[in-house]
Amino acid sequence: MFHRSTRQRSFFPYLGIIAALVLAMLSPLSALAAGPQQITVHAGEFYFKPNTITLTVGQPVQLTIINDGQLDHDMKSAIPIANLSYQKASNPADEQHENAEQGVFDVDFDKGTTAQVTFTPTKAGTYELHCDVAGHTEAGMKGTFVVQAAAAPATAAASTTAQTSVTPQALPKTGEPLGTSSLLWVAGLAGLLSMGGLGVRLGVRSRRGER
Repeated sequence: MFHRSTRQRSFFPYLGIIAALVLAMLSPLSALAAGPQQITVHAGEFYFKPNTITLTVGQPVQLTIINDGQLDHDMKSAIPIANLSYQKASNPADEQHENAEQGVFDVDFDKGTTAQVTFTPTKAGTYELHCDVAGHTEAGMKGTFVVQAAAAPATAAASTTAQTSVTPQALPKTGEPLGTSSLLWVAGLAGLLSMGGLGVRLGVRSRRGER
């Protein structure tokens, strides 16, 4: 009969911990591989649908604007951006170049056309967007960019470190009752001892089976 070695058996309790660490390391890479946030807006007389667009600081965006109306329109905003690039738009080429250099959000789309740009929001806040063709904003062709702050990736790691690290000051003095932090420390120590005992028991069984 084939028997696993003591080292192989005692390694099993740690597989879950290793798998969790690998997933945590790969999740940021998966987010990068997913590419920019894809947003499609329909425009017409006189609307943007949707008219509230939620973005995140530092997250690249690919915005596609489809003109379903019978008039020429545009979308302008004072939203702070970087890395503006035009894939399709009715703006003249020199204007596209100037807007990209200065970080000015201004996208033109004539009737029957679709515009597409990519950019990266750089500052959290709420910024109005509108069509500045004469009378169109007043007719209701406006909306809002809502830019949220980026989540702090280090928060979870710092919390885990704070929970697992133990200092001498956290241990109770002789004769004092155990506090919550002390109970957690004792429970963690008991868990480690339990895993070690499991490895020893499995090793003993393995050696008995080999006889």
